[in-house]
Parts: sequence; structure tokens; C-alpha cells
Amino acid sequence: MLVVALLRLTLLRNRLARHGRWVVWLLVLAGGLLMLYPAYWVFVTAISPAGLAQSGGFSLWPHRIDLGVFGQAIMVPIQVIMVRSSSSSPSWAR
Repeated sequence: MLVVALLRLTLLRNRLARHGRWVVWLLVLAGGLLMLYPAYWVFVTAISPAGLAQSGGFSLWPHRIDLGVFGQAIMVPIQVIMVRSSSSSPSWAR
């Protein structure tokens, strides 16, 4: 009788441990998605046309993609380098 009770207790503990693993994995997955959401939001906002993120009609994926901001971000440093390199005196001598 004691052996049967211990066996049932062991089976119950194993079943709970199995369900507990699933709960832990679901919590880890939910936490990972929650942590990735801000990076997703930054990406979607960056490729959205200007003003769309501030308007009330913002969706989870933009209907039109605008990559013009990335071109500006690349061209401004190149223009600064070109202006600095065209000056007559080196930057350390100023």
C-alpha cells in the first residue's frame, strides 16, 4: 500500500515536472518576444514614410517603405569628410 502511494506520488511529480518545463519554455518565449518588440518597432519606424509613426493610422507593417532616411544618414558623414579634406590646413593645426 505504501509502495503504491509512493509510486503514484512519483508519477504525479513527473507529470507536474513535465508541465512545469512547458510553462518555463512558454515564459522564456514570451519574454524573448517582449524583449525583441522594441527593436522591431525601431526597424518598422525607420522604414516607414515620414510622419506615419506619429499619425493615428500606424500599423504593425508599413504599407509603403521609405529608405530615404538611410541615404541621408550615409551622405551627411561623407559630405563632412569631403569638406574637412578640402580645407587648406589640417584639423590638428587649427
